[in-house]
Amino acid sequence: MTATGVTFPAADGRAMRAALAAPAESGKFPGVIVIHEIFGLNADIRRIASRIADLGYVALAPDLYDKPGPRPICIARTLLTLNRGSGAAFDDLDAARRFLQGQANVDSSRIGVIGFCMGGGIALLYAVLRWVPLRFSMATCRRIPGACMEYVRCLADTAEKIACSPHTASG
Repeated sequence: MTATGVTFPAADGRAMRAALAAPAESGKFPGVIVIHEIFGLNADIRRIASRIADLGYVALAPDLYDKPGPRPICIARTLLTLNRGSGAAFDDLDAARRFLQGQANVDSSRIGVIGFCMGGGIALLYAVLRWVPLRFSMATCRRIPGACMEYVRCLADTAEKIACSPHTASG
């Protein structure tokens, strides 16, 4: 499966770019929001979204830097969201979740989030602070695994509160 470019309504109503990948089979599948690393929505994140689709999930990778202004400013805004635990990136992830849940091939009750490096921290905070009905949250850092081990294996479940505090995601 290859990820295709799509747009969806961001939190502020403008069109936000994303990559969408789905299994080739028909049916209803769990959805996964894929949050990019600091390099943004690039070929690597699109490939990861495609791999997730090959595993039987509908994957949506929103471009959190798709905002007006120079790219360094967009990166800084996203990092501030991570640092503060609130902000436009979380609002846009809510919009991405709603878009994903509205897809005909997505089981809207089975949505998860995964992030890489910076996106891993965002994924965990999003799951913890927004209290959305996520089925799982996973964070990983492929390039510096030792620095990100505190992020890994903190899972969210709709049946119970998340037993992971934001302090777990410090490093």
